[in-house]
Order: sequence, then structure tokens, then C-alpha cells
Amino acid sequence: MSLNTLDHPGAPARRHDRCLLTARERISLLLDPGSFTELDRGDGVLTGRGEVGGRPVHLWAHDLRFAGGALGEASAAGIQRLLDTALAEGTPVVALDDCAGVREDVAAPDGYGGTLRRAAALAGTVPQITVLLGPCPGGTSYGAALADFVFAVRGAAAPATAQFVHDDEPTCLEDVRRLLTLLPPNRNEPPRTEPSEDPPERLVRHRSALDVGDLIAEVVDDGDCVTIGTGPGTRCALARIGGHAVGLVAACDRAAGAGDAARFVGFCDTFGIPLVTVADVPPVRPHPALLAAYCAATTPRISLLLRPAEAGTGLTLDSRPLGADVCLAWRHDGPRPAADEVIQPAQTRRVLVRWLAVLRARAVPR
Repeated sequence: MSLNTLDHPGAPARRHDRCLLTARERISLLLDPGSFTELDRGDGVLTGRGEVGGRPVHLWAHDLRFAGGALGEASAAGIQRLLDTALAEGTPVVALDDCAGVREDVAAPDGYGGTLRRAAALAGTVPQITVLLGPCPGGTSYGAALADFVFAVRGAAAPATAQFVHDDEPTCLEDVRRLLTLLPPNRNEPPRTEPSEDPPERLVRHRSALDVGDLIAEVVDDGDCVTIGTGPGTRCALARIGGHAVGLVAACDRAAGAGDAARFVGFCDTFGIPLVTVADVPPVRPHPALLAAYCAATTPRISLLLRPAEAGTGLTLDSRPLGADVCLAWRHDGPRPAADEVIQPAQTRRVLVRWLAVLRARAVPR
């Protein structure tokens, strides 16, 4: 019996009155039209596979309309089978969480423990995304802690780990779609290339070395990027430059958001996403987590200094000694900075497109 037949006929209308969507409506917003295939008809959880931008994804969705979406024995087993399948097929996993905890017919350690163990096994193999759309007590919040990216709708359970917080569900799910189109399906396959009509030689209008966030929007294709939540002084984003997915780390204050930036650098390295680091940082003590992340990263890396580096700055925000493949610097009056190429600010996008193409040609298949 499916979730739809278990629900009272008036339940969808009551949820709509509260500006909430049903599990199937959420799935329809997330996936390409007509691509969803149901795998398990659980008691409060719907699991299946579908496509986002033509690429496969596995997902599950809690539904408050049956037992408050609480985890039962059958639904726990369905989620665990789905995670096993995603691992075998190498596809991203999305959890649409909205539940009231665990039911009496399933022991919490068995239901949540088996799910968490499988999620941990997926870490670093396929991207995992959790979307918090309602109350998510107990083990559900533990699952969010294991995800690579966490989205939340304002008013739902939103732990400190949520990088994206939205005002409504449709906007939230659209952003999940945007993120998925930038990610590889697994660590052994590259992200999809999307040809852009944005000319590689387009001049960059940004001239100030003060707002690195504005600079990111200037250099990426069509000014479109998915910004990952970090501190006020550090910004991380996924976008495309010259049609190819890249991770960007832009910092003007290492003390704010450096821990989140370190995790982002590690994610990009694990999944083979090239990194572009834009540094405009005053001289402060290096952040050890970010320093370690750069030292360990083997993905193609470009470092761009917006102004002459001072003591310790270049080391902390990627540099040739830390393993960066290419070091660029904006041209300034005074001594020539230590860089592979000194460029005019207006030429930043053109130079990045060129160097990223060079690094892709050098890259060893993963």
C-alpha cells in the first residue's frame, strides 16, 4: 500500500493550508519530470530513484501524513536498502527529512544505527545531501551531521551544520537541484561539463580588493554560483568557469569561517573538483585546519592573490609551497609578487579559463 492510499483524503489540503508540501510533491519539485521510480512503499517514508539534470540520484522522503513520518521497521529497512544501492551504483543521495522521530515498533539503535552506519560508509564515495523540512529529532539530526551539505527551511529543525537556510520549500529544493548539477555522481567520475555562452575573454569589472564575493560573481559563468555558508570573512562556492565545475574559496579574514572552508577544500579534493582560491587577507595567524586541508589536497589548484601577501598570508590561503599548481597575482605598483603570472584585474576570468584548461589536460584520471 502506498503512502497516498494510507492518507486521509483531506490531509494534502491541510498541509497546503500550512504552506507544507507532501512527500510526493517535494520529490516532484526536486527531480526531472517523470523520472521518479519508487523502490519501497514504506510506512511513512517513500524511497526511490530519479534524475536531476539527466543524472541519476537516490532519495527518500519522510511524510508527516502517516504516523508523523516517524521511522518504522519497514521504512528503516527501505532506507538502508536504498543506501546500499546508491553505494553499489555510485549515485548521490538526498534525504528529504520531516519526521516525528522513531515509532515504538522499531528499536532506535536498529533503525537509526543501521542507517547511520551505511551513511558513514558512503562518506567520500558519493555526495550526500540532507534537506530539513520539518521537525527532525533524535537520529535524524545525526544523519544531517554526516551529510556533505545540509539545507533547511526556516522554522524547521536547522542545526548549526546547515549551510543553506531558505524561507520556503520550492526555493530550497530548486537550490538543491542547482547544487546537484555541479557535483560529480561519485568520486570516480567528473562533474558534467555545461557549455556556456558567457565568453571566456569577458573582462572583469571588479577592481576593489575588498569584496571577494563580488569578484567570484564576476569570474564565474553567467555570474551564477551556489554559495556555501561560511563565516563573514570567508566565502566558499561551487560554480562553473568555462563550462567546467570548480570550487572557489575567497577570504578576506582567516579568523572567520576557516573551519568550514577547510571542510569544503576537503570535499572538493575528495571528489576531484578543481579549486580556485582568492586571497585578500590581512596578516593574522594561520588557521591550522585550513592549512592542513590545502597541504593534503591533490585536486588541481589555482591561487590568486589580490594584493601583495604579507607574513604568513600566502601559506595559509594556498601557495606553491603548499602544493598549488598555479599561483596568480593582480598587478600592483611596487615589487613584482612571487607568482607564475602577474595579471591585470580585468583579465582575471580569461586567465582562469586558460589555466584551468591546462590543468585538466595534465590531470591523471581518478
